[in-house]
Parts: sequence; C-alpha cells; structure tokens
Amino acid sequence: MNHPRVATFLLAASFALVTTGCDNDSSKPKQPKVDATPNKPALPSMDQIKADAAKGIEKGQAAAASAAEKVKENAPAVVEQAKNTTANAADAVKTQGSELMTKLDTAIKENKLDQAQTYVDALDKIKTNLPDDLRTKYDQLKASFQTAKAKLTNTPPPVPPELNK
Repeated sequence: MNHPRVATFLLAASFALVTTGCDNDSSKPKQPKVDATPNKPALPSMDQIKADAAKGIEKGQAAAASAAEKVKENAPAVVEQAKNTTANAADAVKTQGSELMTKLDTAIKENKLDQAQTYVDALDKIKTNLPDDLRTKYDQLKASFQTAKAKLTNTPPPVPPELNK
C-alpha cells in the first residue's frame, strides 16, 4: 500500500522539479523583451510620395508665376528709374566737365599752368563720358594749354593724335 503512494509522491515531486527548474537556469543570458509596437512611424506609400511631390511642384509653379507677375508689374518702374539715374549721371558729368573747362580756360589765360595741368588730368579721366560738344571744346582747350606750356618751356607743342594719321 505504501508503494503506490510513494510512486505518486515521487512523480509529483519530479514534475515540480522539472517545471520550476527550467525557469531558474542561471547559465543562460536573459533575453531583452521585444516590444510588439514599433516606435518608428511607417514609411509613406509611393502614391503618397507622388502626391506630395505633385503638391510641391504646384506650389513652386504658383510661386514662380507670382514672381513673374510682380516682375511684369514692376519692370516699367525699374526701367524708368534706370533712365532717370542714367540721365542724372550724364547731367552730373556734363556739369562737372563744364566747370572744369571753365577753370582750365581761366588758368590758361592767367598763365597758371600747374593749375591748368590739374584740370587737364581731371578732364582726361571723364572725357569719354562727356557729350560730343564738350569733348570738342576740351580738345581745343587742351591744345591751347599745350601751346601755352610749350611757349613757357620753349619746346614745340605735341602734335594732336588726330593729325598724326
């Protein structure tokens, strides 16, 4: 009678050892728990990428059209401003040239050739920007200056470049 009880006890004890002993195996490293829900968002589909690209293209085209329209609207004003600036610059050069030529003429008449040389140098720098009538007047004044200078130093005046052809 004791024999079946001992067998049952041994069977129950070995079952208990087998089921509890497997979980407490310290020789195996513990595995990290894997989260079933990923933290990364899902990648968009190709259709979504194409739709987003199309929206971006439409916005770019709208911005370009708007910019082109603004350029069309403002172009006449910019052209007018450029004309005014050019005219003002031309007037300033003409005024400066006239003033320098008056001073050059006075310096030549008063035989102040050092001052006259200063005016000649300044006029040479702006000569290409002078109107034709002032350029012709300057060439005449420069020839007068060179003649006056030659008389003072007893050397012949240089031949103007237009006569050396």
